Amino acid sequence: MKKVITLVALLILVIGVQWFRLSQQGRDIRILRHAQAEAERSRVDVEKEIESATKWGEDETRSLRSEVVRLRGLLDAVRRELQDCTNRLTDNPPRLAGENASASSPVPVVLTSNDVDPNSVRVWGPDEHPNMVVHLVGKSHDEIEALRRGPADIIVNGVVVAHGRYGSGAALSNGTNIGLLWVLGSREEADVVATALGTNISNIWIAK
Repeated sequence: MKKVITLVALLILVIGVQWFRLSQQGRDIRILRHAQAEAERSRVDVEKEIESATKWGEDETRSLRSEVVRLRGLLDAVRRELQDCTNRLTDNPPRLAGENASASSPVPVVLTSNDVDPNSVRVWGPDEHPNMVVHLVGKSHDEIEALRRGPADIIVNGVVVAHGRYGSGAALSNGTNIGLLWVLGSREEADVVATALGTNISNIWIAK
């Protein structure tokens, strides 16, 4: 009987030890599962951050590319306008003194602000002798041709705005006079003429 009790006690002890070990293993497994779940959540969060950053970068890249394309288009347009004006100046240089008036008493170029499209005024070239082109409105080819002359004052709204030491050339479109082309004495003189014609001088200068 004593031996039976001893065996039972040993069996209970073994069972208790096994149960304790299983409990420890179960706790360790729960800890590992919790850590694994936390790692998985962190991985998902990191992937979301990476995806968000990638999308933002792609959006910014597309935006920058669109802006570059837009700026290139504007630059090409300005270059074409500058080339057209240069070609017109080459093909139709300002007339020399004496062609339409005597050198001693030149007939001035008389305009009003209503004669000029203010949005057409453009200036380019060096500061000391800039070129200015203006498109005239309400005037025929012959009327504009009559305004071409050698060195003469430029009068706008009854006020002398430039002392033309150079002639007036023609601005052409498909062989038809549409305006005048002047070579002025200075950048300041160009600003004065443009202001008298009702033009915002901040928009008239074409980059060199």
